[in-house]
Amino acid sequence: MITTKKYHLIFGILALTALLLSACGASGPEPTPTPFSVEAVYTAAAETLSAQLTEAALAAPSATITVTPSPSNTVAPTETFQIAPTNTTGFIVVNTQIPLATFTPGPSPTPTGSATSRTLGCHDSTFISHITFPDNTVVQPGHVFTKVWEIKNSGSGTCAWTNDYRLVFVGGDTLSGDSTRIGQKVGVGATARVRLNDLKAPMAPGTYTSQWRMATANWEPFGAILTIIIKVPGPTHTPVSPTVTNTPAPPTATNTPETPTATNTPETPTNTPETPTVTPETPGP
Repeated sequence: MITTKKYHLIFGILALTALLLSACGASGPEPTPTPFSVEAVYTAAAETLSAQLTEAALAAPSATITVTPSPSNTVAPTETFQIAPTNTTGFIVVNTQIPLATFTPGPSPTPTGSATSRTLGCHDSTFISHITFPDNTVVQPGHVFTKVWEIKNSGSGTCAWTNDYRLVFVGGDTLSGDSTRIGQKVGVGATARVRLNDLKAPMAPGTYTSQWRMATANWEPFGAILTIIIKVPGPTHTPVSPTVTNTPAPPTATNTPETPTATNTPETPTNTPETPTVTPETPGP
């Protein structure tokens, strides 16, 4: 649009200039010709064009740059589910997080006879001490030994122990042991020493635990757990120091020249007597 106006303006200026020139030449005396400069005409036309362009620019509305905001990452609203009402009493549904079940490990078994105790009616027993082979004793592989505990009849009423009460195996390694009768009577509140004979340490190295309890004549266990904990060592490798033997070297043969020994042997003179020879004369004829 502006380019078309510019062409019209230039064309109008040129036409106006030609008209003025022709009018000046037709009337009155012929004046002194003014030198015509094409550059002046172009300069005037350019100034006029610049002025009109400025007016057109001021009159035209300026373009306004509108910044359209880009969509932001807006969290979509959470869809809410509603329960339709029924003829029964309505309930409010609450989305409550259900806590996960937490596993809590139980207490580890304590390696002593007095750690636990369980009664059987009026029967009960309490561990007092290890008489032989306390826990974690080192026992050589294959060694046969006897374990002795001191315990107490902590029952009540008339629950005295008879000769047929016994020690029974309840867990761990048997250590080649077997159920053994206590062979004595123990009243309520009294203490006694009970034993297991002919126990045998395993051949393989390691830590071994054996658990025993008192039992009635009907093999019903009760009371404290009595433990045997032994450690079997592995084979010991004793380094053998090498023995250094000093072997005498054979004698070295030496060639020693023999020095001649001068021997002075005196000559013994031999006196041999001369035997006279007698020649007989032969008589003549």
